[in-house]
Amino acid sequence: MDTLYLGLGAALLSAFSWALGSVVYEKLGLSIPPLPLNLCKNVLGLLLFGTFVLILAGGDPAGLFANLTGRDLALLAVSGLLGITLGDTFFFMALNDLGAHALVVLSLLGQVLTVLFAIAFLGERPTPGAIAGMALVTLGIAVVLFAKIGDTSHKSTLKGLWFGLAAVLCMSVGTIVTKLGISTVSAENATFIRMLSGTLGLVVLALAGGRLGLWLKPLAKRSSLGGIAIAVLIASFGGFWLSHVAIKYLDVAIAVTLNSTEPLFVIPLAAVLMAERVRLLPVIGSLLAFAGIAVLIFSASQVG
Repeated sequence: MDTLYLGLGAALLSAFSWALGSVVYEKLGLSIPPLPLNLCKNVLGLLLFGTFVLILAGGDPAGLFANLTGRDLALLAVSGLLGITLGDTFFFMALNDLGAHALVVLSLLGQVLTVLFAIAFLGERPTPGAIAGMALVTLGIAVVLFAKIGDTSHKSTLKGLWFGLAAVLCMSVGTIVTKLGISTVSAENATFIRMLSGTLGLVVLALAGGRLGLWLKPLAKRSSLGGIAIAVLIASFGGFWLSHVAIKYLDVAIAVTLNSTEPLFVIPLAAVLMAERVRLLPVIGSLLAFAGIAVLIFSASQVG
């Protein structure tokens, strides 16, 4: 029961951290192109989080891989390549070619696809209450996201849609592979291994394109470095790490659904930090989603 509530709390705190981090990344994205920003935040995140995990391991580098089997190491490494190297890269490549509606549909598709994969490949069997809760959360998020769409004139290209679908598929499969590989290792060690694998993959991509120096250039600027460091501390130590805690202690279907509630936290954060006006429809969507979260927590506690 204790690990159940640990997983539930981690999932919701992860969503809040991603929401707060996204506000920072949005401002950074005004001056740093997406792919260099992706590489820089992963390199810096790996250094900071690696130091944190090393301290937890008592300064022993071997502690970074404590209690880890060769099979699980391979699974976590593959999941890092899928989710961070390929998934994030495809997502950034899709951004310029996709309209807002397409991004909304793809984000919801990713959530549903991961749940279906969990049922098909992990043997998860959500209870009727859990299914009802997930449906309410998904509906609420859909209402919030569609309400936030302002520009409907952007037309999605076929290339952008393919990149978007590839991103969704890589991230969904990466989550499933993470669940398979996290059983024998702590959440923080699993996070570090995935970050290491994904960052090395991004470095290889940058080297292959002859752009490693260019993509790492923002880290050499003091103004950019400070903003990236703040975003990394929020997103890597909060969103990314806590999402692994949730995956470790919850069924993937529930963990992914709760992690996807990030847009619900963006509304109050944007209102407070960016002085955006709060509209009625997103509030209604948020209430639906929070009702779904309550149903999910109640259902999970009954099973636990």
